[in-house]
Amino acid sequence: MSENRNIRDLHGTPYQIGCLSGSYFNGRVKIELDDIVSFMARFPQAVFSVVQQMKQLQQKYPYCYQETIGKADGLGIDRHVYMMLMHPEILQEGHESCTTIMVKNADGSVSLCHNEDDVFRKGNLSFVRVHTQDGWFITNDMYNMPFGNGICIHQSGLIRTINYCHDTAHTGISRYFAQRHIAQAGTIADLKRKAMETKPASGYHVNVIDCDHRHGQSLEVRNDGIHGKDLSLFLVHTNHFMYDISKDQYCTQPIGNSIFRYETVQQQMQMDHAWNMDRLKQILSIHTEDPATSIFQCHSDANRTLFQFSYDGVSQKAQIRVTEDGNTFAVPVSKQNDTDDDGNRRDGQ
Repeated sequence: MSENRNIRDLHGTPYQIGCLSGSYFNGRVKIELDDIVSFMARFPQAVFSVVQQMKQLQQKYPYCYQETIGKADGLGIDRHVYMMLMHPEILQEGHESCTTIMVKNADGSVSLCHNEDDVFRKGNLSFVRVHTQDGWFITNDMYNMPFGNGICIHQSGLIRTINYCHDTAHTGISRYFAQRHIAQAGTIADLKRKAMETKPASGYHVNVIDCDHRHGQSLEVRNDGIHGKDLSLFLVHTNHFMYDISKDQYCTQPIGNSIFRYETVQQQMQMDHAWNMDRLKQILSIHTEDPATSIFQCHSDANRTLFQFSYDGVSQKAQIRVTEDGNTFAVPVSKQNDTDDDGNRRDGQ
């Protein structure tokens, strides 16, 4: 299957781009919003909070606001109901998701392998190239999240993955929109600047690679700032904050297995240093019948590994493997290698 069929190009105004995304999922995914509608009826203060967030979003990040109402319109969902869906901190929702390994190769390049875990809904996964005034970026797309809430490959050669981290709610912008805002960053410095200015209502983790400068960083974006590490040998991250805090302060979901996955992957990485891409994929594909002791999640539970993303710094090639159908396809990582199957530049040059 060609890249053209796996990655859809979205052009237009932010509203039009959001509407194209929503229209794609309209009719493809079984959308159940009764719980949210009931929540809004029972908690009018929550509705007031969302209205205030909408005003703040419209003022500070108007493109996010326009994309969101466009997506709601494309889905045929009431805008206020959809905006509530975009605020997990108000809904007090969260879940375990994602395991990531980043390594420094012998030639100085950086490789990354990432399991994207989320609630599985049939038909609720697509891959898009979003064209903005700041250039394009490729990301996974779902009906219930903004762009950039997973993997993101910017045309500049900046690659990043997001890991949900369990957190208490703070005053600030929804982490969904904070993660969308950094999607348009073309450098690590720009990413940090954009992350700092949002002050998210709950935090998240970012693994980021600057392919041109062969540099990688692991960053925890929290309401109080950014805490992180530079890549020197290898870095592993799952779904709990661990930088600049003691181990007994790790904040995890009571029934989650974030620490187990972190410690298991760490042990696997320390067994030997033959860290080629096959080995990284093998580690992130470790599976047991018990979700609590499994790295790769393909159980009957709602939360599953939706796809595996890999970037091999040695070959400078990126790849996605979708769990549901086993489809594997290449992903362009910069403008320079952005070609179709016939070798033609996608920008027409």
